[in-house]
Amino acid sequence: MRLLPHSLPFLSNDRYDCRLARTQEEICRAQHLRFEVFNLELGEGLASSYLHQRDQDPFDAVCDHVILVDRMSGEVVGTYRMQSGETAEEALGYVSEQAFDFSPFERVRSASLELGRACLHPDHRHYQALSLLWKGILRYANKRAMRYLLGCSSVHGLDIQQGHAIYEALKKSHLAPEAFQTTPHFETQLPFMAWES
Repeated sequence: MRLLPHSLPFLSNDRYDCRLARTQEEICRAQHLRFEVFNLELGEGLASSYLHQRDQDPFDAVCDHVILVDRMSGEVVGTYRMQSGETAEEALGYVSEQAFDFSPFERVRSASLELGRACLHPDHRHYQALSLLWKGILRYANKRAMRYLLGCSSVHGLDIQQGHAIYEALKKSHLAPEAFQTTPHFETQLPFMAWES
């Protein structure tokens, strides 16, 4: 596991502390939160997570884990997993390139930060928690001159028509510049995406 205690300056507000996980135990607590959200709440986590009640995969060992800690309870209530483009090149690759063609991002690899496995405990899904978590991520990225934030995001519980409507709305207003447009690998495409080809 990557344990870099001084690489993310400590951030806090009146309710939370935000920092990188500093111990294996803190990473395990973040993985347990991911298990609770992905497996128990959403019913979509990794089947292997039930054995230890932790959402974990090989990428955890090469990534940094930003955590949000409730100051009253000491519990990890939010987390994001992050890896630089250079770490991805040296280790296991980008997580996202398992589903998408990431070749458009090769030219900005040294300035890229991949984000993933994001979650907040249901009792802490509000602005105060999320904004501090994002301030921590941005401070981490700025300190390393990482200009490009990359990653996948899932839309849960929708049928194909709703998914298509969301895709069209995002495409209309937030489509990446052509140089950074990527495509999903065939096996991860939704049926409506075949119409685009």
